[in-house]
Amino acid sequence: MSEPDNETIQDAILRHIDNELVEEADEVLTSVHLDRQQMHQAWNRATTLLLRQTPLQQFGVGFGIGWLSGYLFRRVSRTAAFLVGCSFLVVQGASALGIININWNQLRQVAQRRFSSRLSSVSGGSPTATSLSNRVVMFCRRHVYMTSGFTTGAVVAITF
Repeated sequence: MSEPDNETIQDAILRHIDNELVEEADEVLTSVHLDRQQMHQAWNRATTLLLRQTPLQQFGVGFGIGWLSGYLFRRVSRTAAFLVGCSFLVVQGASALGIININWNQLRQVAQRRFSSRLSSVSGGSPTATSLSNRVVMFCRRHVYMTSGFTTGAVVAITF
């Protein structure tokens, strides 16, 4: 009786693991799709119920959501600014010590190309951008009290 060689055993194990990973990935993607549909339905129900409330309640909900968003924005932006500043100092220190060499001319050219392409795509007004802006405007018109409360709450949270 001959022993199966190690490569065929390893191949069989890897195929089994790959099949399990594919099945798990399919399950995750299906659940994410369902979650998006459920989130969309829940959002529609919540906004419909909110429109039935008094303007003061709509403003209060908007203010609370805006305040929370502004507070989180302030915290995250401070942390992000700190991390960007620290990484800039590390790169500048490594450059000064000669650990890394930065080709500033090439960096400037790449940045200009990227910026000009982004600027042209923004100024071109892509269909998705106009569609999104139209949806935002329609939402703001439909939910005036909540939008004004959100704006007020965000401004209060960011400034204080």
